[in-house]
Amino acid sequence: MVVDQQLSAAKTSIREFLYFYDMFRLSLVLIVLLSSCQRIAVAPISPLVGKWRPESVICDGVHEPGWSDVVFEIKQLVKDSGSFQLSYTPNDTLWQANGTWKILSENQIERNDGLDLTYAVNANKLQIAFHVPLKSKQRPCTPAPNNPCITIAYGSFVFSFLKEN
Repeated sequence: MVVDQQLSAAKTSIREFLYFYDMFRLSLVLIVLLSSCQRIAVAPISPLVGKWRPESVICDGVHEPGWSDVVFEIKQLVKDSGSFQLSYTPNDTLWQANGTWKILSENQIERNDGLDLTYAVNANKLQIAFHVPLKSKQRPCTPAPNNPCITIAYGSFVFSFLKEN
Protein backbone atom coordinates (compact mmCIF):
# COMPACT_ATOMS: atom_id res chain seq x y z
CA MET A 1 0.00 0.00 0.00
CA VAL A 2 2.87 2.37 0.75
CA VAL A 3 4.32 1.47 -2.63
CA ASP A 4 1.01 2.29 -4.31
CA GLN A 5 0.95 5.68 -2.59
CA GLN A 6 4.53 6.38 -3.64
CA LEU A 7 3.74 5.26 -7.19
CA SER A 8 0.62 7.48 -7.28
CA ALA A 9 2.63 10.46 -5.95
CA ALA A 10 5.32 9.85 -8.58
CA LYS A 11 2.69 9.74 -11.36
CA THR A 12 1.18 12.98 -10.11
CA SER A 13 4.61 14.63 -10.05
CA ILE A 14 5.34 13.40 -13.57
CA ARG A 15 1.95 14.73 -14.82
CA GLU A 16 2.59 18.13 -13.22
CA PHE A 17 6.08 18.22 -14.71
CA LEU A 18 4.73 17.34 -18.19
CA TYR A 19 1.95 19.94 -17.86
CA PHE A 20 4.42 22.69 -16.96
CA TYR A 21 6.85 21.47 -19.64
CA ASP A 22 4.07 21.67 -22.27
CA MET A 23 3.12 25.16 -21.07
CA PHE A 24 6.76 26.22 -21.28
CA ARG A 25 7.08 24.87 -24.85
CA LEU A 26 3.82 26.58 -25.87
CA SER A 27 5.07 29.86 -24.38
CA LEU A 28 8.31 29.57 -26.32
CA VAL A 29 6.46 28.89 -29.57
CA LEU A 30 4.19 31.92 -29.02
CA ILE A 31 7.15 34.16 -28.21
CA VAL A 32 8.98 33.06 -31.37
CA LEU A 33 5.87 33.52 -33.53
CA LEU A 34 4.99 36.92 -32.13
CA SER A 35 8.53 38.25 -32.25
CA SER A 36 9.08 37.09 -35.84
CA CYS A 37 5.86 38.60 -37.24
CA GLN A 38 6.49 41.51 -39.54
CA ARG A 39 4.59 44.66 -38.89
CA ILE A 40 2.62 45.38 -42.04
CA ALA A 41 1.69 49.00 -42.57
CA VAL A 42 -1.90 49.15 -43.71
CA ALA A 43 -2.68 52.05 -46.00
CA PRO A 44 -5.61 54.17 -44.90
CA ILE A 45 -8.62 53.78 -47.13
CA SER A 46 -9.12 56.81 -49.32
CA PRO A 47 -12.49 58.55 -48.84
CA LEU A 48 -12.84 58.36 -52.64
CA VAL A 49 -13.34 54.59 -52.45
CA GLY A 50 -16.87 53.36 -53.09
CA LYS A 51 -19.70 53.42 -55.57
CA TRP A 52 -20.86 56.88 -56.61
CA ARG A 53 -23.81 58.05 -58.73
CA PRO A 54 -23.75 61.49 -60.39
CA GLU A 55 -26.26 63.87 -58.88
CA SER A 56 -25.37 66.48 -61.49
CA VAL A 57 -22.81 67.11 -64.22
CA ILE A 58 -22.18 70.73 -65.19
CA CYS A 59 -20.04 71.94 -68.10
CA ASP A 60 -19.32 75.66 -68.32
CA GLY A 61 -22.41 76.34 -66.19
CA VAL A 62 -24.75 74.15 -68.30
CA HIS A 63 -26.29 70.87 -67.08
CA GLU A 64 -25.04 67.82 -69.03
CA PRO A 65 -27.74 65.14 -69.41
CA GLY A 66 -27.16 61.41 -69.65
CA TRP A 67 -25.04 60.78 -66.56
CA SER A 68 -27.67 60.09 -63.87
CA ASP A 69 -27.74 56.30 -64.37
CA VAL A 70 -23.96 55.87 -64.47
CA VAL A 71 -22.34 54.19 -61.47
CA PHE A 72 -18.72 55.15 -60.80
CA GLU A 73 -16.83 52.58 -58.76
CA ILE A 74 -13.57 53.81 -57.29
CA LYS A 75 -11.10 51.34 -55.80
CA GLN A 76 -7.85 51.85 -53.95
CA LEU A 77 -5.06 49.50 -55.05
CA VAL A 78 -2.20 50.85 -52.94
CA LYS A 79 -1.68 53.76 -50.55
CA ASP A 80 -1.87 56.59 -53.08
CA SER A 81 -3.49 55.18 -56.21
CA GLY A 82 -6.31 53.04 -57.48
CA SER A 83 -8.69 52.30 -60.30
CA PHE A 84 -12.11 53.42 -61.45
CA GLN A 85 -14.81 51.79 -63.50
CA LEU A 86 -18.03 53.20 -64.90
CA SER A 87 -21.11 51.08 -65.50
CA TYR A 88 -21.13 52.78 -68.91
CA THR A 89 -19.96 56.12 -70.25
CA PRO A 90 -22.14 58.63 -72.09
CA ASN A 91 -19.00 60.24 -73.52
CA ASP A 92 -15.71 58.36 -73.53
CA THR A 93 -13.80 61.43 -74.71
CA LEU A 94 -14.73 62.96 -71.34
CA TRP A 95 -14.46 59.93 -69.08
CA GLN A 96 -13.35 56.48 -70.20
CA ALA A 97 -15.22 53.43 -68.90
CA ASN A 98 -12.24 52.36 -66.78
CA GLY A 99 -8.81 53.56 -65.82
CA THR A 100 -6.53 54.43 -62.94
CA TRP A 101 -5.89 57.40 -60.66
CA LYS A 102 -3.14 58.55 -58.34
CA ILE A 103 -3.08 61.15 -55.59
CA LEU A 104 -1.10 64.29 -56.43
CA SER A 105 -1.90 66.27 -53.26
CA GLU A 106 -4.54 66.45 -50.55
CA ASN A 107 -7.38 67.44 -52.92
CA GLN A 108 -5.94 66.55 -56.32
CA ILE A 109 -5.70 63.33 -58.26
CA GLU A 110 -4.46 62.54 -61.74
CA ARG A 111 -6.31 60.22 -64.10
CA ASN A 112 -4.37 57.79 -66.28
CA ASP A 113 -5.05 60.05 -69.29
CA GLY A 114 -2.98 62.79 -67.61
CA LEU A 115 -5.93 64.99 -66.61
CA ASP A 116 -5.68 66.59 -63.14
CA LEU A 117 -8.89 66.47 -61.10
CA THR A 118 -9.65 68.55 -58.01
CA TYR A 119 -11.98 66.90 -55.52
CA ALA A 120 -13.81 67.48 -52.25
CA VAL A 121 -15.35 64.57 -50.38
CA ASN A 122 -17.25 63.89 -47.18
CA ALA A 123 -19.08 60.79 -45.94
CA ASN A 124 -21.61 60.58 -48.78
CA LYS A 125 -20.88 63.42 -51.23
CA LEU A 126 -18.07 63.77 -53.72
CA GLN A 127 -17.42 66.67 -56.06
CA ILE A 128 -14.84 66.43 -58.84
CA ALA A 129 -13.89 69.44 -60.96
CA PHE A 130 -11.57 69.54 -63.95
CA HIS A 131 -10.93 71.40 -67.18
CA VAL A 132 -10.59 69.73 -70.57
CA PRO A 133 -8.96 72.15 -73.01
CA LEU A 134 -10.05 72.37 -76.64
CA LYS A 135 -7.02 71.10 -78.49
CA SER A 136 -5.98 72.90 -81.65
CA LYS A 137 -6.73 69.80 -83.74
CA GLN A 138 -10.28 69.64 -82.39
CA ARG A 139 -12.71 71.84 -84.26
CA PRO A 140 -16.43 72.11 -83.66
CA CYS A 141 -18.18 69.77 -86.07
CA THR A 142 -21.01 70.52 -88.48
CA PRO A 143 -22.84 67.28 -89.19
CA ALA A 144 -23.44 66.32 -92.80
CA PRO A 145 -25.22 63.34 -94.38
CA ASN A 146 -23.15 60.18 -93.86
CA ASN A 147 -20.68 62.19 -91.76
CA PRO A 148 -21.93 62.28 -88.16
CA CYS A 149 -20.05 64.31 -85.60
CA ILE A 150 -18.18 62.63 -82.79
CA THR A 151 -18.85 64.58 -79.61
CA ILE A 152 -15.52 65.72 -78.23
CA ALA A 153 -15.83 67.01 -74.70
CA TYR A 154 -14.06 70.16 -73.66
CA GLY A 155 -14.67 72.86 -71.08
CA SER A 156 -14.81 73.16 -67.29
CA PHE A 157 -16.68 70.25 -65.70
CA VAL A 158 -18.06 69.73 -62.21
CA PHE A 159 -19.34 66.27 -61.28
CA SER A 160 -21.37 66.08 -58.06
CA PHE A 161 -21.85 62.53 -56.74
CA LEU A 162 -23.85 60.79 -54.04
CA LYS A 163 -22.42 57.65 -52.49
CA GLU A 164 -24.42 54.46 -52.96
CA ASN A 165 -25.01 52.24 -49.95
